[in-house]
Amino acid sequence: MSDKFIEYLESRKQTFATLLSSVKSDDDKKTCEIAIKIFDSIIQDIREGKV
Repeated sequence: MSDKFIEYLESRKQTFATLLSSVKSDDDKKTCEIAIKIFDSIIQDIREGKV
């Protein structure tokens, strides 16, 4: 179950990484960067068994 959830989160993270390459405003860039960090944090917590 957690492997599929991690796979899903990685996919959503990749979506934001793709968006990051095409954003024009600094606010949009910061939003994408924060979202990527949040996904990384959640994925790490799942792998460490914290969730």
